[in-house]
Amino acid sequence: VVASSGCMREHRTVGGVFWQRGVLPHAAKARQWWRAQAACVSTEQLEVSSGSEVSFLTLPKHVSGGELRLHAQWIRERCGCPACAEPVSRQPYVSISTPGISPKSLRLANAELSGDLLLCRFADSHEVRLSVGRVLEEHASFRSTGALIAPQASAIPSREPWTAATFSLPLFEHEGLELHRDNPSDAARRQRRALLGSLLKTGVAVVRGVPCFKGEVLRFSRALVGQVRETHWGVVFDVKSSAAARDTEGNADQAFSSDGIAFHADNTYRRPMIDYQLLHCIQWLGRDERPDDGVNRFVDAFACAERLRATDKASFEILCSTPVKWESDAPMVSCEPLIQLSNDGGISRVFFSAKSGGFAPILPSVEEQERYYTAQRKLVALFESDEFVIRHRLSPGELVIFANTRVLHARTGFSQQMTRHLQGMYIDHDAVYRTYQQLAAPAPAAGKAAWTSLMECPAEDVELMGRLYAEDQVNNRVQRVLGMLNAQRGLHTKLGATVDLYQHGLQTATRAHRAGESVDVVVGALLHDIGELYSPSNHGDIAAAMLAPYIEPAVHWCLAHHEIFQMQFYGKQMGLDTTMFEQYEDHEHFAFTQRFCELYDQTAFDAHYDYLPLSFFTPMVEEVFSRTAYWHTPDHPKRGLVTG
Repeated sequence: VVASSGCMREHRTVGGVFWQRGVLPHAAKARQWWRAQAACVSTEQLEVSSGSEVSFLTLPKHVSGGELRLHAQWIRERCGCPACAEPVSRQPYVSISTPGISPKSLRLANAELSGDLLLCRFADSHEVRLSVGRVLEEHASFRSTGALIAPQASAIPSREPWTAATFSLPLFEHEGLELHRDNPSDAARRQRRALLGSLLKTGVAVVRGVPCFKGEVLRFSRALVGQVRETHWGVVFDVKSSAAARDTEGNADQAFSSDGIAFHADNTYRRPMIDYQLLHCIQWLGRDERPDDGVNRFVDAFACAERLRATDKASFEILCSTPVKWESDAPMVSCEPLIQLSNDGGISRVFFSAKSGGFAPILPSVEEQERYYTAQRKLVALFESDEFVIRHRLSPGELVIFANTRVLHARTGFSQQMTRHLQGMYIDHDAVYRTYQQLAAPAPAAGKAAWTSLMECPAEDVELMGRLYAEDQVNNRVQRVLGMLNAQRGLHTKLGATVDLYQHGLQTATRAHRAGESVDVVVGALLHDIGELYSPSNHGDIAAAMLAPYIEPAVHWCLAHHEIFQMQFYGKQMGLDTTMFEQYEDHEHFAFTQRFCELYDQTAFDAHYDYLPLSFFTPMVEEVFSRTAYWHTPDHPKRGLVTG
């Protein structure tokens, strides 16, 4: 076996024969593997050309419908035999362009056709077998068919362009999706797949009956597709009008006003680009009094661009080839053409957003500049044409999902007297498509009948729960706790103070650490106000209860009582009793709590203080929560595992 120049993995020489570390000589192993794949049928020799410059074969017209030439290296890089690709993942070991692989070894020696099987032999004696059907399928649909895509995988649904006359918004009911269930019914799985299929085909869908709670859009997205996309707007962003046209973080955007907004895609300045947007209407007071206010408009920008290609190809090509500038005051800038094409010539994205610019460069001549603006004007006229625009006015409980760079969205203005609250977020295409594929597979088989009360729970399930609880705590507990602290970032948690609660926690912890306090005190300082937004009057008890099994009793007592001690520093200004803390003068932890509040807590409102980052304290939090629960009280009744 001569395998030196065509081998796809590391070579060693044994007895004068090149072989690959960990596998048989690649040609021999390939033959063994291919013999098991299919029985031979009648064969047809194919024309092979291996001139000095290029090596290729020609598929006959009766097979390909025309004369289709396949380059030898195009064939070789698709080899899926165990010598060239890992058998389970089907991932190639190396590129055929890797140094040491001679192009001469990748030239075709001969080729034959056996039914659907294309058998190609190369100069290095390697054999590659491909399905002709798969070759033709990949040629026809390059983006969705390939050597690494499992044959049983469903193709991406074909896009369906639409106009106002041919399209009605796909509507789905939240209840029918069963997003609250980990194991939805077959009917719910079909509904979920139909929803995602609508997004892949038409780019837009509406779900009705979504609970009108803050954060529901995030719960919806995670239950539907799992992954979410976070940007500088946050994981979830609020769309509320304000006189300043800013959100609670101080970010400015037209969406935060009550003005009308022209057609646009979100975040055209961002890389990577946003694929899908979700908008959930939570509240809309005064909606019924002004039925023309706040109407959402949607347009299939792909359909508009294809119309332009059909009627004015020159204008279409100008918009495909002229990069324009998209901006954000974040600041972020990108340069992309309005119309972007995939390698097969299909439209992959349409970028348009007046509020993000789309500023044209200075072109070589003013005549070219004029042609660009004329082309852009023609495309925008299609966007605004009644032939293409559909309208839908969101009601509370409705959630719309749309492909951000295919379906442009706009809205009419609305009265400032209205209370209109939407929450939005973003997800990526791969999450939509992956879930669409997963839902094509049969639902997991139902397990054994579940018990319904702890009295019926068998011993093996108690053991299983205990093990899974322990694993979950090790893997996720610290991140959940720090997530509560991270949720205290922003203007909405300053509540009139000079710093937000997140900064206050970091300042308090930093002061305690720099004073030489123990890990327990520092972690207690970091988390002492973690419950303030949930129950202000006794928020110290929340942190104290959370940390009680893991920290020294003195720190626990301090956290549970610190609100009372803190009053001595601000109570006078509010006319409150500043001496209430004195009732604990005889308590063993009085002096420590007084020191904690005076030196670390009440001083931690300095907007210019150089506090340490959260990453500095994370190992301390991990250390505290890794301890055995109630290590300080061996006979504590809760020391054992509690799952109920």
